Amino acid sequence: MRTLTIIRHAKAEPAIPNVDDFGRVLSPRGVKDIKRIAKLLVKLEPPIDLIVSSPATRARQTAEMLAARIDHQRPILWKDEIYGSGARALLTILQELPEDAAHVVLIGHNPGSEILVGGLSSGAPHQLSVRMPTATIANLQLEIFWWSQVRWGCGQLHMLVKPKILRG
Repeated sequence: MRTLTIIRHAKAEPAIPNVDDFGRVLSPRGVKDIKRIAKLLVKLEPPIDLIVSSPATRARQTAEMLAARIDHQRPILWKDEIYGSGARALLTILQELPEDAAHVVLIGHNPGSEILVGGLSSGAPHQLSVRMPTATIANLQLEIFWWSQVRWGCGQLHMLVKPKILRG
């Protein structure tokens, strides 16, 4: 078994017309949401071995803040392909993960993150609709021995937590 936690980046400042989307930064609410979800992530078993993230500014900030809050010591793996990718490309990224990682956190964007969670849980992309607002955590147990075995339907969704329910 392998564990995969998929996180949509935290809330970013609104898009500005004619300004590059890649460079959008986190909003104050996004920073607060990271603090909330980090408290949950640090309790997951097995502990997180690897964080893989989009290099887009809002995802990078999410990954770096989470890593600091959970005292993650391993370098973050930055994957350019995550930004703007669909679920099939994300599936390929998962299949190429280092085999020494038992629990991986993937920080990405929608709609790819939502479709990936649905496809891993149901057997095909678009077969199960999963809603992932910003900073949502989807924790899956994958019935695989090697990351190269990741395929549609190999996962069981154990937890889907939106940061809104952690506020208080």
